[in-house]
Amino acid sequence: MQLSIQNININNPAYLFVTTQLVGKVLIAFSQIYAIYVFSKIHQPSNAAVIVLLLGYSVWIQIFEFGVSQTLQNGLNSKALSLNGGCTVIVGHYILMVVLAVILIMIPEALDLFQGEVQAYGTQADALAFPIGIALMLVSTNNVLIQRMLLVINKGLVSSRLLIFQATLSISVLSFFQLRGAALLESVVIYLALPLLVYTPLVLKFGVRVWRK
Repeated sequence: MQLSIQNININNPAYLFVTTQLVGKVLIAFSQIYAIYVFSKIHQPSNAAVIVLLLGYSVWIQIFEFGVSQTLQNGLNSKALSLNGGCTVIVGHYILMVVLAVILIMIPEALDLFQGEVQAYGTQADALAFPIGIALMLVSTNNVLIQRMLLVINKGLVSSRLLIFQATLSISVLSFFQLRGAALLESVVIYLALPLLVYTPLVLKFGVRVWRK
């Protein structure tokens, strides 16, 4: 009996990590479903379709992580990559995604094929909702690298808290949109920029660490 209690105490951090990860991912999934509901309610069908299309592409855009997160994990576990080196990789990937995002915003026609017949109707700014949304999601792929490094350096609870905070922030913003309403571009920029708002401070912290080293 005493041995069982000791085993439970030893595994408490693991149980806490698994629980918080589960809560965070469930909340993230709920926020995405809630986003579809809210945006379908406050926007006309053509504009809501743009947001739904963006959310559908979110899985495919993860390929721009380029498998760096797994390489990062292998390098840190094998000690072939230092913590400072890991920070350098994350900052470098973030800068690359920002450059690519800026290019897409400057040349939105490059995404016409991916938008297909789904077009926004309204102001000229609304027409930029799709390329700006894609650009924001591209930069957000950097979050996968941060999550992986936090897990490797035994900061799993920090990783879970970030997920929960991001989901809670998203649900709160969506609730505000449901009550107040929002323009298409405003909806896309604010909702898809929330992950960047949560993780960019860490990227800046890593950048400062790299600069000092």
